[in-house]
Amino acid sequence: MVSLKMQQGLYPKMMSSILSFPSSSPQKQPIDFDRNTCFQKEWQRPLLVQGLASTKTMVALAKHLDFPWAPCPLTTFSCGEWGCSVLPNMHGTSAIVVHDFHEKSDPLMALGLLCAHLKQAKAERIVLLAPYLPYGRNPQAMNVLIHILESFGIQCLITLDPHGSEWMPQASFDIRMMSGMPIFLPALKHTTITRIISPDSGGKDRAKPWANRLGCPLSCLSKKRTPQGTEIWHPNPDWAGEICLIVDDLVDTGGTLSQACAYVLNQGAWRVMAAITHGVFSKSCLDLIKTSGLEALWISDSIPLSLSSDQGGLHILPWTDVFSTP
Repeated sequence: MVSLKMQQGLYPKMMSSILSFPSSSPQKQPIDFDRNTCFQKEWQRPLLVQGLASTKTMVALAKHLDFPWAPCPLTTFSCGEWGCSVLPNMHGTSAIVVHDFHEKSDPLMALGLLCAHLKQAKAERIVLLAPYLPYGRNPQAMNVLIHILESFGIQCLITLDPHGSEWMPQASFDIRMMSGMPIFLPALKHTTITRIISPDSGGKDRAKPWANRLGCPLSCLSKKRTPQGTEIWHPNPDWAGEICLIVDDLVDTGGTLSQACAYVLNQGAWRVMAAITHGVFSKSCLDLIKTSGLEALWISDSIPLSLSSDQGGLHILPWTDVFSTP
């Protein structure tokens, strides 16, 4: 975050120096990112623009992608309202806005204001890179969010393991989904896994690449929510002595994860671990997980956490590593 004094000339000068690409530099993206199907080679002069994302995140992305990055031009007034520094001419630039919807207050207003200034600066393209996309569990709310993003002038959305896909046909812009699997594989390379578990049928497509990559079978649990809680079962739970890895997109209250873990252990599994992309961790989630019998939980920092890594079997990995694995 920058202060209001940036509006008095300092920020435009910083941006101008960043946007001064050498005349001999190629106008096409210099690195092939087909492995992520995220960035197109025809995008000219890609520039990472810091929205409500940490500086640590920006530095890591710039290193992995070999793109220049510009610091956040957003400002705040004493009353808490958002402002934005004047941007220099960005004609011909593909602005990739890195934004965190869980940072600060009113993140949508901050994003909209930033996009408005990018359009005013004549950016060729506005791409939103948001590792965690909120409202995925509510299709109606997600449709509202998509319409808001369209109104901002966003032409492409890149996100990590979104929840559900019912909303995607409603979007008029390009959507590119990254799998969180590359984040976790290096951390799991010395861990023996004999079975992948999806906590519900909706996560089967997400868990299948895990099973294929690790060369082990996949089991999908069935889940039913009742007034008394969540019921979990499987028609053929023959998992005696197995080392199971539960794979999911997010953990919120921890109810599904803890019940899935307890169920798998009760069916004879020897050890149960989990790899989950987004850690929402609401209410008493961590306390519930600690008593579930889960041996280890790997999550990404796609949602900023105040927790320390390697705490009670919790391992927090940088989501930007999704770009570091070939």
